[in-house]
Amino acid sequence: MAEIALDLHVHTTSGSADASLRAERLGPAAIAAGLSGVMVAEHFRQWSDDEARAVSEQQEIIVVPAREWSTPLGHVLALGITRHSPDMRDPGRLRRAADEEGGLLIAAHPFRHFFDAPRQGLHPASLRTDDPEEAARLPIFTFVDAIEALNGNCTARENAFAGAVAGVLGFPMTAGSDAHYADDLGRCWTVFPSGTAHARGVIEALRSNGHRLAGPTGAGSYGS
Repeated sequence: MAEIALDLHVHTTSGSADASLRAERLGPAAIAAGLSGVMVAEHFRQWSDDEARAVSEQQEIIVVPAREWSTPLGHVLALGITRHSPDMRDPGRLRRAADEEGGLLIAAHPFRHFFDAPRQGLHPASLRTDDPEEAARLPIFTFVDAIEALNGNCTARENAFAGAVAGVLGFPMTAGSDAHYADDLGRCWTVFPSGTAHARGVIEALRSNGHRLAGPTGAGSYGS
């Protein structure tokens, strides 16, 4: 079966203040990285369907609009949600919005800094453990549907632990570079059946485990 490679965590200057990747460079950079497309998950807004379609058609790549929400429990990638309001930084309200619209929530880089000593501004949980079953009880996982198990800005240990926790919970796993710069694209990616070119298709494939994770340092490590 033909497959496509989607980087499921990308930021641009069109909605993320910490990014330098411009929307007009998204297609050429993605193609150079060997990608079929990207999920653009901006920090401060979500691309409209028209905006995503225009970039997709002009630059000949798949563009799936999403958003990365910063919640008190950690960051969440929200896919398939059209309603946005500041109160959705509350994970319970974000969960309700996803349920109402049939969206999907992914715990983004859930264990970044988890193995560092707890301190302000790092991992939101005070818990520190090497036991995936204990970590699976963190509150963030009661609000999401999937876990980002390969993130291009996480360490190998953090990614492996995220994959282990996803296994405990029986959650689908995703992979994304967390790119903020053109050179970051394609550090890891999610492989889907050909034709998975829109948000609903990605959601359906993730829910049915019709995908697998890949990357230069993680190819084949987390099949799902």
